[in-house]
Amino acid sequence: EEVIKKKPFLEGALVEGLVNLSALARQLKPEIEKKVGKDDLVRVVVPKGKRVNIIFSDSTIMYVNAGTTVVYPAVFSQDKREILVDGEVYLDVKKASSWPFIVKTEFFEIKVLGTQFNVCAYKGDLSAAVALVKGQVEVETIQEEKMILSPNQLLKIENGEKTIEKDIDIFGYICWVQNLMLLKNNKVGEVFDRLARYYGCNIIYDGSIENLLV
Repeated sequence: EEVIKKKPFLEGALVEGLVNLSALARQLKPEIEKKVGKDDLVRVVVPKGKRVNIIFSDSTIMYVNAGTTVVYPAVFSQDKREILVDGEVYLDVKKASSWPFIVKTEFFEIKVLGTQFNVCAYKGDLSAAVALVKGQVEVETIQEEKMILSPNQLLKIENGEKTIEKDIDIFGYICWVQNLMLLKNNKVGEVFDRLARYYGCNIIYDGSIENLLV
């Protein structure tokens, strides 16, 4: 875990989200301090093969999967709670009707008031997804399309195309929090990629089997 005070460290689409986290971000200077102040940004980088749990200042709980980077303020602002995610997280958001919780990724932005959901949006992957456990979330894509998800629904974006699946087996999307992984009916290439990320290793396989189902 790294406390960043007045330091820009993300590029491209994530920079805008970082700027929105703090009014001071436009005047950032390269400086890292161990002491955490209310205007500091915290960056958590979880390497492949590792997982961590984080409790935010508002008591929201976040489970962070392997190969994930999360950026958030040490103390949330009074008008919103905003974080940046590159990877996969499961969030149990503390309910606050007038204090929205916003998750920004390279693929979409998620706005909630109090709910439980999983976000998988690794930078560089061809697909990203939001799976809702309970409550309600509003998802806005980079094309500024807005969608409302209800419990047991999945929004998936793959190669720029979006689909919403209803009545999904939600456990398959959140079981990693319990150190489990369901692989049935997944493509072989996706399974190997998940295993490589989970265990922090490289898996070499023949490309001809990539699209076969497990």
